[in-house]
Amino acid sequence: NAMEEADTEAAVTDRAEQNRRIYQQELTELKRSMSDDKEECITRFLQGEDTFRNRIVEKYLELVMERAVKYKNRSVLLEEVIAEGNLGLLTGMEVIAGNRGRYLGEGGRPDMDAFVETLDREITQAMESYIDGMTEEKDWESTVLARTNLLHEAAKYMTEEIGRVPTREELSEYTKISLTEIEQIMGLSEDARRVAEPS
Repeated sequence: NAMEEADTEAAVTDRAEQNRRIYQQELTELKRSMSDDKEECITRFLQGEDTFRNRIVEKYLELVMERAVKYKNRSVLLEEVIAEGNLGLLTGMEVIAGNRGRYLGEGGRPDMDAFVETLDREITQAMESYIDGMTEEKDWESTVLARTNLLHEAAKYMTEEIGRVPTREELSEYTKISLTEIEQIMGLSEDARRVAEPS
C-alpha cells in the first residue's frame, strides 16, 4: 500500500514536471513569435489602448513561471500555483489599468520598474494566498484527525475504567476538548461512516 502511494506520488510529480516543461516550451515559442516591443505595448496600453492588454499578459507569463518555481518543493501542485499566479497577473493588469497615469514617466515613457513591481507583487500575493489556504486546510485536517484519535483512545480507556461507555460531557471533562467540538468531530465521523457504509 505504501509502495502504491509512492508510485502514485511519483506519477503525479512526473506529470507536473512534464506539464511545467510543456508550459515553458509554449512560453519560449510565444516569446519568439511576438516581434513587437514590450515597452511599446506597455506605453500604448498606458495611453488607453486596451487592445494591448492580452499581449502584455502573454509577455509576462514567463514572470509567473519564474515565481512559481520558487514554490516547487512545497506540498502543492506546481500547475495550480501557476494558475493562481496567472490570476494574479490579470489582477495586476487591473490595478495598473485603474491608475495608468502613475505608471507613465517623463516624456510619456512607461515607468517599467513600477509596472513590473505591481505585476510581480500581485502574482506573488496570489500564489502565497493559495499556498496559505492549502496549508491551513491541511493543518485543520491534521488537528481534527489528532483530536478524533484522542477521543477514541480516551473513550476506550474510560470505558475500561468506569465499566461503561462515557458520556460526551465526561469525555469533554477528561480530554479538555469542548463539548461543541466533540459533537462536531462525532458528526464528521458519522458522516464519514454513512459515506463508507451506504445503506
